[in-house]
Amino acid sequence: MKIRAVAAFAAGMGMICALAAAAHADEKKVCRYLLASLPLSFDNGMRPTIPAKVNGTDVSLLVDTGAIDSELAWNTVQRLKMPKTMLDPEARVFNVAGGAVIYRTTADTFSIGAMSATNWPFLVAPEHDPGIGNGEVDGILGPDVMVKYDVEFDFAAGKFNIFTHDECTGRVVYWTQQSFAAIPLRMDGYHIYAPATLDGYSVDVMIDSGASVSNTTSSSADEMGLAAAQMTRINGGKDPKNAVYTYPFHSLDLGGLVVTDPQVIIIPERNGALHNMQEPKPVIVLGDTVLRRLHIYIAYRQKVLYLTTADAR
Repeated sequence: MKIRAVAAFAAGMGMICALAAAAHADEKKVCRYLLASLPLSFDNGMRPTIPAKVNGTDVSLLVDTGAIDSELAWNTVQRLKMPKTMLDPEARVFNVAGGAVIYRTTADTFSIGAMSATNWPFLVAPEHDPGIGNGEVDGILGPDVMVKYDVEFDFAAGKFNIFTHDECTGRVVYWTQQSFAAIPLRMDGYHIYAPATLDGYSVDVMIDSGASVSNTTSSSADEMGLAAAQMTRINGGKDPKNAVYTYPFHSLDLGGLVVTDPQVIIIPERNGALHNMQEPKPVIVLGDTVLRRLHIYIAYRQKVLYLTTADAR
């Protein structure tokens, strides 16, 4: 299910700051507008969160590029006394933990920084969803919102920025004069895929800021020919089918930007299948263990991922 109501945001948003890249100050054209600049915090799983307001109440939202639609936690909906409506059975979705999402709700008002909207739809997460509603995170800001803008994760400065779509191809990276990677994106629905190289093996990475740990599946590990003798089992109980492993990867090349010693775990195939990844080559779900080491700008309209190291200035 894909809820599309972002037109209300586009109509009600405040264009609060015109931003021209300092490196191109001689250019008169304004490439984009900064709509919101929000403090970036982290939950106990080190996943990025931002402040927002739902019906005038402060909430903390997980910024999740690997989700589909924005959600509110069950207990958040209860606390705010928001009505729930059951979804059509054919429209129901499942979250990454396998829980069925069967309700939706509508916020009378929803605001992120200076951006605001009315009658905003959210999915309602299952009552015992392990990912949100744990007292730290009240909901999810999903790609159904983000895809209508450009977004930037500045982990070093602790900022999440939302821009209008950039209109100056090739002049997006404003925060540094250093070299950067510009990688073509492929969109599968709302999910973002980019080509990469992991220890010399060609892979696709899915950018998933809602995943605490980067991961790949056992079948992808087999396809890459990873040596079982170098894997270290970290959990999964007695059943080998549930085993989770670490592996000493050396380098992840993202368009020429190299991340050394990337932490990527290997999970059972059935867990990875929840990402619905039917890919011709191995897929790495790039979670926050790697993403926090980068400065990330997602140009959704251009379909380009811009990257530098997190500390590039």
